[in-house]
Amino acid sequence: MLLALPDNALVRVLALLLPREFFSLRLRLVCRRLRDLCLHPNVWRSIRLRGGHKGLLKATLRLAPCLHKIYLPSSNLQAAACAISNTKCVVTKLALAVQTEFEAAWATAMVLKFSTLAGFRKISPDLFRGATDALPPLLRMVNSVQDLRVLRVWGYSDAELPPSLWSDLEPRPSLTKLKYEYAPSPFLCLLLETHAATLEEVVLFVDELPTSRLGMMPRLRSLTCRPSGDLSQLKKLSSLETLELYGFPEKNMCFPGAEEFLLQGPSLRSVSFDSESYCRVPSSSLLRALAKSPSTPVLERLSLRCVEDLPVAAALQRFSSAKTVTTMAQVIQRNKHHFVTRLPRFEPPAGHGVRTHRHYIGRCVSMKRLLLK
Repeated sequence: MLLALPDNALVRVLALLLPREFFSLRLRLVCRRLRDLCLHPNVWRSIRLRGGHKGLLKATLRLAPCLHKIYLPSSNLQAAACAISNTKCVVTKLALAVQTEFEAAWATAMVLKFSTLAGFRKISPDLFRGATDALPPLLRMVNSVQDLRVLRVWGYSDAELPPSLWSDLEPRPSLTKLKYEYAPSPFLCLLLETHAATLEEVVLFVDELPTSRLGMMPRLRSLTCRPSGDLSQLKKLSSLETLELYGFPEKNMCFPGAEEFLLQGPSLRSVSFDSESYCRVPSSSLLRALAKSPSTPVLERLSLRCVEDLPVAAALQRFSSAKTVTTMAQVIQRNKHHFVTRLPRFEPPAGHGVRTHRHYIGRCVSMKRLLLK
């Protein structure tokens, strides 16, 4: 019955199977037609391959025409690097973890190989300190990939990146999304400079926010970051629609320039002020500034995960176009247990800890009722 289906229908059925089932002897011996359809590009186009069995990894890279995504933990990098010399498998997204200098060399070889095949669009390297000395060639290779659309860089590394490493490269701007966490800042500055004309979505968790470079991106629509730079330098970003600011307890976040940016900046459609609940964030003052800004009549989504006081209700009434408003009180209502584990740290008098927690929860629920009137 199955073989009575036309090829296009049979391809859709085969696309539901797990990767290892395509290489099973039983399936491939049914008939030549089924064997050939197992290697049809539409069967593999949406498949995501995660590490796992090295034999399956080698067989897939040797025979599969394409893959949507491949994730390689550090333990599988050597096997994958040895299997790609003659591969014609077009990989759209590549995620890998690099922990040693040898693994950095293998990762560099893989990025080079996949970049020569059409369709390579996203790279997500996780970089660890053990590979610090070998990171410059890898980052150089990542920066030289043409037509890359998405790049996510994560890692704790203090690798030295001399300007001479990039001087002979002339990459074309192509990135539309960049997520950058903790990695070497010289590489970040290079990426922002190279792809300033094309970047539309940027997520940055770095100690020093390069606001001067972000302010020169004409197509930037979404920015998520720690407020560690002067946000007033972003007020000329006319295309910016989404802003998410995150604070962390180890930092004394004061959101420099945020009020000026909100008062004089672009018309935002989505705004989020978020932080650990025990990290003081001036959400109320930012909300008041937002209520007086050009964003007031067009704002559709507002998230306040850390609010200092109750008078925000009056400001919320000014957002006539708001479709979604999220406050800490609503988070409590959905998951009280999660909220209790993130309450502000304090030492209540002996015998009054439970009562104090209940009083705090009751205060936030009261705020929710006030906001929803």
